[in-house]
Amino acid sequence: MVSSLIKSLPLIVVIMTAGVDGQQDWGVNYSPSYVCALKGSTVKISCTLTYPYGYLIRTVFWTKTAGESPDLCSDPEKRGGIQCLSEDKDTSSITLSDVTEADKHVYYCRFTTNIDGGNWTGIPGVQLDVTAVDGLQDLGVNYSPSYVCALKGSTVKISCTLKYPPGHVIRTVFWTKPAITDGELPDLRNDQRKRGRVQYHSEDKDTHSITLTNVTEADKHVYYCRFTTNNADGKWTGIPGVQLDVTDLQVETQQRVKEGDSVTLTCKSSCSLTEQTTFIWFRNTQRFTEGIEKENQLHLQSVSSSDEGNYRCAVRGNNDHLISPDVHLNVEWVDGQQDWGVNYSPSYVCALKGSNVKISCTLKYPHGHVIRTAFWTKHVVTDGESPDLCSDPEKRGGIQCLNEDKDTSSITLTKVTEADKHVYYCRFTTNIEGNWTGIPGVQLDITVKTNLQVETQQRVKEGDSVTLTCKSSCSLTEQTTFIWYRNRERFTEGIVKENQLHLQSVSSSDAGNYRCAVRGNDHLLSPPVYLKVDWVDGQQDWGVNYSPSYVCALKGSTVKISCTLKYHPGHVIRTVFWTKPTITDGELSDLRNDQRKRGRVQYHSEDKNTHSITLMNVTEADKHVYYCRFTTNIDGGKWTGIPGVQLDVTDLQVETQQRVKEGDSVTLTCKSSCSLTEQTTFIWFRNTQRFTEGIVKENQLHLQSVSRSDEGNYQCEIRGNNDHLISPAVYLKVEWVQRAALHTVSGIVAGCGGLIFIIIIIIVFIK
Repeated sequence: MVSSLIKSLPLIVVIMTAGVDGQQDWGVNYSPSYVCALKGSTVKISCTLTYPYGYLIRTVFWTKTAGESPDLCSDPEKRGGIQCLSEDKDTSSITLSDVTEADKHVYYCRFTTNIDGGNWTGIPGVQLDVTAVDGLQDLGVNYSPSYVCALKGSTVKISCTLKYPPGHVIRTVFWTKPAITDGELPDLRNDQRKRGRVQYHSEDKDTHSITLTNVTEADKHVYYCRFTTNNADGKWTGIPGVQLDVTDLQVETQQRVKEGDSVTLTCKSSCSLTEQTTFIWFRNTQRFTEGIEKENQLHLQSVSSSDEGNYRCAVRGNNDHLISPDVHLNVEWVDGQQDWGVNYSPSYVCALKGSNVKISCTLKYPHGHVIRTAFWTKHVVTDGESPDLCSDPEKRGGIQCLNEDKDTSSITLTKVTEADKHVYYCRFTTNIEGNWTGIPGVQLDITVKTNLQVETQQRVKEGDSVTLTCKSSCSLTEQTTFIWYRNRERFTEGIVKENQLHLQSVSSSDAGNYRCAVRGNDHLLSPPVYLKVDWVDGQQDWGVNYSPSYVCALKGSTVKISCTLKYHPGHVIRTVFWTKPTITDGELSDLRNDQRKRGRVQYHSEDKNTHSITLMNVTEADKHVYYCRFTTNIDGGKWTGIPGVQLDVTDLQVETQQRVKEGDSVTLTCKSSCSLTEQTTFIWFRNTQRFTEGIVKENQLHLQSVSRSDEGNYQCEIRGNNDHLISPAVYLKVEWVQRAALHTVSGIVAGCGGLIFIIIIIIVFIK
């Protein structure tokens, strides 16, 4: 367990969070993970539940679907054929008697808790196969482990133990994560994208392992062990395989606390790490915890300003090369000191070497104080005065300091180098013995040319789709835009906000040296990475092109995806359908037969080679990769268009500061969880009434010099979406500023006084 850390020094802390909803506290373990049963036999499957501390189990049941699911234990058609039992509070079982081929399915254990949102279905479930052939139960594969959650960059080892009938002799054993194929499954050792990262090892004649080094998100998949014997029917793929998930780390906590509060920081991952995992915590780049920390939480009791800082976590034994992004914890002083403070903009900077960096600070101090000095420093000094960077003779010409107004100051560093990597503090003094240094300051990280890297698979085949990623050694700002080059020529035009370049259905003309740069720093190019495109004899005649290649859709909307087929002359198209395949050794399933999509799927043929699917009223359950598959009149004429089309589904949210003063300028942003198309236009509403007219291409609404009349509930919507998906309302509160009222009253008094004076002059003149 992580020890509670008690701190008692007075000051302030700021936390910068990147929230990732961690799921390591939730899970279901099955025993066994796969069953091959004889027809007429009895089968028992158990599940053990994992859930966060403080939750109570309400219901546990078994189902054959992964969504909101019917309870098999309450199925009247199965009465007497199914028994469900709670072994203890965390272990439940289902027993199926006299099984038939109709029972062949994947079975899932699902549970709910006493807290809203505390629901979980254990995926991938347990595959039950039923056979009428005695002896098939002698074939099988057991995996160790049956599930892996691995950190990016780590090494993963999976083992399989083979089971086969007496008299059979093992001929071949290999590992596969099948792309869709109608022939023999591919051996992972031949996967170009994993070249040099895959090793096989045989512990004994029946136990075999695969080791994957330096895993990435592209390695996230189900891995299967396959073997053949000397018998003609001696071929077996171990289903359901081993799911490998790949995760990074995120620190989650409340970002703003008061002195004396207790704070818990949680090191979260997107999948469930093993119980043996131990953690390391860092504060301001220094190691903060010692010994073995088995819990993924860091508890700080009765915090003070000395606890403020940038916190990170890492997993022990992972060579400390995968560390979470910083999260800044801000500790506010109590008892009057909340009147003092410094707000920074931005609060963190990752800059390219040679670029210019500007940081601003806004000062907060009690009424009656007057600012005497405001300057920037790289040191917090407790005894004596901090050195002023703006007066540093060594930095002359490289630093510019400016007072934007009486409460806002800025520092600009030109042509930054790695020597400028530091924490920068804004310090000010007042006329009443008032001195303040804004802690935790602004961390400036520098990434150099050699730290801007292009990452991709370096050898692909014609027709493949390729993604190149522009990576840096620190997190560049959201405003960063990118430029791509091929063979020294600029390859992209316009504003490229994503750090990835997607090439669809590559050909030999796409081969070459690729580089990336950050816009505005075009002279800082990454080293070149050569993309080699291999020509495949015959395969250039086969393919599928998708339009679009990626879809971000709003909940409830209608989505249309098209595919254009390419095939060898002499072939005639027999069937075309769409699938989002689960792993199977048989034929892929047609989405028209998916019960969960009944009535929401339509196929259409634009011409003999162009076919589309329309999905109506999409939900988050429709988020998947969709593939177009076709067959021809000639044996072997089958093709599935990989990589398919990724469909993401999003809702809308309005984001803004919710409390402002009269006269402030306010920006409201209409946010989605995925990237909508550049053609998207927006509509804004206030208090349910349409607020904007015409075409609004930007996802932001700018309100200048707001008044009380601007107060209200704001919502956004995508234009042309039939007005059926509107964001939840966000209330903007505009506080009244007393000065404005005084000026108004003064104006009225002055106006009335002038009028009275004119009346008196007229009366005197008449007399």
